[in-house]
Amino acid sequence: CDMFHVGHAAFLKDARALGTFLLVGIYEDQTIRQAKGPNMPVMSLNERVLNVCACKWVDEVIIGAPRTVTEDLVKTWDIHVVARATGYTRSFSAPDDAAGIDEA
Repeated sequence: CDMFHVGHAAFLKDARALGTFLLVGIYEDQTIRQAKGPNMPVMSLNERVLNVCACKWVDEVIIGAPRTVTEDLVKTWDIHVVARATGYTRSFSAPDDAAGIDEA
């Protein structure tokens, strides 16, 4: 489910503690449908953006974020840590060590 809950807030708090600025990527609705099925997302892109922006640990949001963190994205935003949560799994790593990083 894509509903924003206390687990998401705790993850964002932990991610923010790793640096001084937290940039959060939010997928487009179509990206979520392709990954999770036709009945997803439950919340619209606008609702998800508003929920994440309301979280006090979030500094900036990328609307329509790519599913893969590219080298270009890392350089453009000067990213030092990539934090990901999938289901109940969390990962924090340097951008060049992040699973799924692609060359731009």
